[in-house]
Amino acid sequence: MSVLIAEPPVSSVASLALCCPDCGHALAGLDGDSSCCGCGIRFPLDEGGVRDLRPARHARAEFSRLWSLWEEGRLGDRGLLYRRTPGDHLLTVLDSLGMRPHELAGLRILEVGMGSGRLLAEIQRYNPSAVGAGLERPLLSSNLRPGTAYCADLFHLPFRPEQFDLVICKSVLQHTPDPAKAFACLAAQVAPGGRLYINVFEKGMRCALFLRAILPFCWLYPERVCLAIAAAVAGARAALFALRRRMFDREAIRLEYGLAKLGTFDSLQPRHAFRFNPGEVLEWFRTAGFPAERTSPSHFVGRKSASPVRTPRTTVGRQPVRWGAFGVTAISIADTYKALLVDML
Repeated sequence: MSVLIAEPPVSSVASLALCCPDCGHALAGLDGDSSCCGCGIRFPLDEGGVRDLRPARHARAEFSRLWSLWEEGRLGDRGLLYRRTPGDHLLTVLDSLGMRPHELAGLRILEVGMGSGRLLAEIQRYNPSAVGAGLERPLLSSNLRPGTAYCADLFHLPFRPEQFDLVICKSVLQHTPDPAKAFACLAAQVAPGGRLYINVFEKGMRCALFLRAILPFCWLYPERVCLAIAAAVAGARAALFALRRRMFDREAIRLEYGLAKLGTFDSLQPRHAFRFNPGEVLEWFRTAGFPAERTSPSHFVGRKSASPVRTPRTTVGRQPVRWGAFGVTAISIADTYKALLVDML
């Protein structure tokens, strides 16, 4: 863990410098409705304290209905995220960073792709000034502090570069059309000496992505169809779970069913779902000037060098090869069905 030793914050916690996602000029009026000093576009603060800073050309449709359905109780236990509490998820991030919760205080923190908002809310227990950005609005039930959540496009983040001591991006890069470019956008937000944590899909991991290979264009299916598929897969997984353990524990089966249903629905909805070799992810860090390490499967952390080495503008890392239009890393039909059998048995 040599590159991850905890150090004092690299910048003081003060008001964020925001910029227009369309033209890049500074925003004025940060306490209420904001307007761009260059193009004049207004960015209102809604009643929930969320500011919409997505580019004007960005489609206003929600990225996914996943968390709304989860909050309604249609995708498993509302108190758990993939069978774990938000506190458990935060501890996983902190373990990778080599930090303890109290060390979050005083840092300027950004979570990109905040999803439900539960992880950001957990971070705000220790650092109330932590902010989050995501294509969709966080759930009101997450109880985020007003003014700390931003609707924003990862490729057009509305923050001046190099403002944050810690940037967290969990399970997002694999769902972007250009993961290497998305990583570069994240890296630009980290202050010299600051840290970047990412969690991505790795090749060889067991998950429900095999469904994307046997269900072409699944991201275009109606919501009710995706829910029906998720329920069928979850039912089979829960039954196999009970049979393997030769027991009937109603609560354990209920949790297994909810986990499988949430995971299956989540795998069907995004347009893109890439998988990466650890080496190519570490190459992204190296190219951006971050000594980094893979702390555990799918988890990577790097610290930005004080004076990043500038490299020629070439493709950052090797892009995974897409299989046709299915939006997944290319795998053979034989490997697909092998993954299906292993996952079911």
